[in-house]
Amino acid sequence: MVDSNFSNEKELERYFQQLLKVGQILHKVYAQHTRNGHSEAKVVLSMVDKFLYTMELLRMKYMYQDHRKPDILGDSGFFHNMELHHLAVDFTLKSEKLIQFDTKDVLRHRMIDFILKEKEPPTHLRKQMSQRYFYEGLDENKLFFPYNPGKLEFIEEVNYNQKYLYSWATYDEDHSVPFVYIMTFELDVTKGESFENPEFFKRFNTILKNVTSHSSKLNIICSRIDESLESVQPKIVKRVKFGPLYSNPFSSDLPPSLLRLFRHGNEGEQFVLFIENEYVFSEQQIVQRKNWLSGDQIRQIFFVDEQHVEFFERGVSRLFKEVIMPYRLNQHSQGIELLEGYDIISFDKSGRVYGLDQLSH
Repeated sequence: MVDSNFSNEKELERYFQQLLKVGQILHKVYAQHTRNGHSEAKVVLSMVDKFLYTMELLRMKYMYQDHRKPDILGDSGFFHNMELHHLAVDFTLKSEKLIQFDTKDVLRHRMIDFILKEKEPPTHLRKQMSQRYFYEGLDENKLFFPYNPGKLEFIEEVNYNQKYLYSWATYDEDHSVPFVYIMTFELDVTKGESFENPEFFKRFNTILKNVTSHSSKLNIICSRIDESLESVQPKIVKRVKFGPLYSNPFSSDLPPSLLRLFRHGNEGEQFVLFIENEYVFSEQQIVQRKNWLSGDQIRQIFFVDEQHVEFFERGVSRLFKEVIMPYRLNQHSQGIELLEGYDIISFDKSGRVYGLDQLSH
């Protein structure tokens, strides 16, 4: 649980600074993965950077607000999904809002004059400056929205099947955590569809948005994509979940084991972020005949490892789990049941990341 009742601006600033630190460490982790030759890491890194940029914008939006503070959801550690819906509305009002503020240069001169004359901080002008930076920063190519289309990459064509890699990201409507999806699929061109047709590409993204806005089991999501797009045959789908984020002092009802662990951390570095990498593979495809008018339809059979209880319950073929924490906490992490089964990635005061070479995937 996260306590959303921030008592003052300083506490809210501390919360956002912690979020930004988490985002910066995530950037370093996936940048290192990219340098090590992990091609999928580049996809995830681009979405992490969007999320980091959006967190900084939300900080600007709320730091000098006199009224509504961000509505932080209880169990994720991140902001409520409605904040991103509000951000989408803010984007549509960008031009209208910017003309209501003085330019940055004018605001700077007004702030200096106010300080010299009144001998006190120009709080009202800082608010205006913060809002100007916020609205100027609303760039649709940099923001993390509830649904974020990624890059479509053509791989090859074999026997009228075009193989592609596509990525997208969502901010889950149920739990307010970011997800990144990477899907390898085949397009059956005999069905008459093509990504050169913008209407098909738009429908493709609409289906993905609708199917993945809520965090269902991954094999169910794969089946829904398979059923919703007749010409698209998902072969491998990966989903990366970031969260929950547990932190002190912002999480209430902390598990006792984490509460004890955090006592070993320095102020501002008492947090752990859980990451899950889920995979679903198509193990075979079958031909289904719906009726004599519609003809045959190819459907995928997705492999779920029923021999592994957790894999079966999640509806996945494979699962790899990681947790990110400061190096100081990692030194005291042995024997904590909540961390069992997780590869630990840690970082020191300089920001150097440890543990990437020991990951199990």
